[in-house]
Amino acid sequence: MNQLTMLKVIILLLVIVYDASATDCRIYLRSNATHEKAPLLLKPKGALVSLLQPTGSHFQLEEGENTLIGCASSKNKIAELNEHLASVTCVKNQEFKLNGTKKQFTQLNCSSSISSSIKAQNRPCAGGTGVLFDIGFEILGIPFVKFFQSCYSLERSSVIFTEHEILGSSIDTAQISNDRPAFKIGGLKSNVRFSSVYTQNSQRERLTQLLGAVSEAEKYISSSSFFAKGHLTPDGDGVLDTWAGATYFYINAAPEWQVINVGNWVRVENAARSIAVRLNDTVKIFTGVYDILSLPDVNGRMVPITLAENSQLEAPKWFWKVLHHAASNSAIALITLNNPYASGGEYLCHDICDRNGWGHKEFQDLRKGFTYCCTVQELRKAIKFIPTKADASNILQFN
Repeated sequence: MNQLTMLKVIILLLVIVYDASATDCRIYLRSNATHEKAPLLLKPKGALVSLLQPTGSHFQLEEGENTLIGCASSKNKIAELNEHLASVTCVKNQEFKLNGTKKQFTQLNCSSSISSSIKAQNRPCAGGTGVLFDIGFEILGIPFVKFFQSCYSLERSSVIFTEHEILGSSIDTAQISNDRPAFKIGGLKSNVRFSSVYTQNSQRERLTQLLGAVSEAEKYISSSSFFAKGHLTPDGDGVLDTWAGATYFYINAAPEWQVINVGNWVRVENAARSIAVRLNDTVKIFTGVYDILSLPDVNGRMVPITLAENSQLEAPKWFWKVLHHAASNSAIALITLNNPYASGGEYLCHDICDRNGWGHKEFQDLRKGFTYCCTVQELRKAIKFIPTKADASNILQFN
């Protein structure tokens, strides 16, 4: 084959590939999917329905392929259709057919913005100390659509751990928004006034009560030192605003010192996203808390810290995160000490950060949250309730 013939073949192949992709429907995370009141894209899976997963920077459907769109929650409906759920067919590019009428994806709207909710699963977790809740979207006519899951103690009004996924092929091109919705109770039964206990005034009063003196409380609570609502499943791991918004439930937050929340814990969250991007694959994330933070009272006695009466809403001593990559059968655990006032670092297990590429110079900074790494199996010797599905045969390498 001479060079001219070969060139013609290459051009023909490129045209074929281009024509094939031109007939697909592509909804881009940072453009077409961002219009206000956009519906959820859904995928039937037998009797269940899940969130449609993007392919890289976009959702992709073949010409003639059907998918579902839905509006959450219960009073939200597809505009001009008066239905909560509908099937749409890919025509091409951003064009879909809805009830026989062709519409651009940006013309497919809900009557109001998507709203997330929680649903109790009535199944125990963490050795029976908690119960499972799904967090996601309620669309009338189909089973609850889960985004992530929380193991929560109703007795203590405290989260134990959550489970979600980072989509490594898409997270770098996720929809970007600076909106931070208010945290919601979501129908959770609790005597705790969550919106109040996270204020600095409430925390100052509570620590005064626990530690025995205003002067003791003021050592810890000020405009620059207070307990923030520390996400377990972070909003930054959702590829769409609607997904990220579902993380703003109190069932997904624990009292975390603000300096740590914006310090080493952010570095842990960023590292989780970075490894998912590097693997270009989905990484399963388990995030939890362990033990109760104690501070000295006026007599030097160590007192467990809770933000509400009757030992409700525990301030954890530890935050931990397990990163699990199924394809390589590998995992690692990162653990952060939630105590910027600690006199030294503590370990629940042997630190393996540096040898596996996870080390960071700031991890040793107590004020920012002393942080280290362990194998999942070693960490479980201390934290018994870590799910066994987090186990792996190999250590997940960062470098």
